[in-house]
Amino acid sequence: MKKLLTVFLLLTALSPAYAHKLNVLAIYESGTLNISSYFADGTFCKRCAYTVTGTDGHVIFKGTLSNSGEAVLSGELPSSFTVNVDAGMGHFAKMEVVPEPSADSQSSVSSDTQTSVNSEALRTIIRQELAKQTAEIQTAIDAGRTQTDKIIAGIGYLLGIFGLFMLFRKK
Repeated sequence: MKKLLTVFLLLTALSPAYAHKLNVLAIYESGTLNISSYFADGTFCKRCAYTVTGTDGHVIFKGTLSNSGEAVLSGELPSSFTVNVDAGMGHFAKMEVVPEPSADSQSSVSSDTQTSVNSEALRTIIRQELAKQTAEIQTAIDAGRTQTDKIIAGIGYLLGIFGLFMLFRKK
């Protein structure tokens, strides 16, 4: 029985540790901070607590993510800050963000090299490209969620444990 317990503990200790890894993505542009958080399997971090802290450790923003694992905040932030997301039960992620310089602080481009772009045409092109990328990402996520492979692996795992149990029981 001790051998069976040892084998069981070893098998459970070797299971993938990243199965419930929490990821956070924070983008700061034009005075708006977009926070998105999700688990390794692609599910949203629903109603998770988040904090935005400065480099000195003081809390700038604090709140709860939406049901889609997102939050949008407006306001000026320091030159660098950290976004922390806590899903509870040890699931924690953080991302350090260094905002890009604004258009005012960047060197200006000479007028003869600038091109005129219709903003509506540009939006249409961006939406089309994003739709393509989103469809590809969704296809990849759906392919990773094949239930048949998980079921077969689970049955094999159980048969292996049963086989070890019967092996040690005969001795």
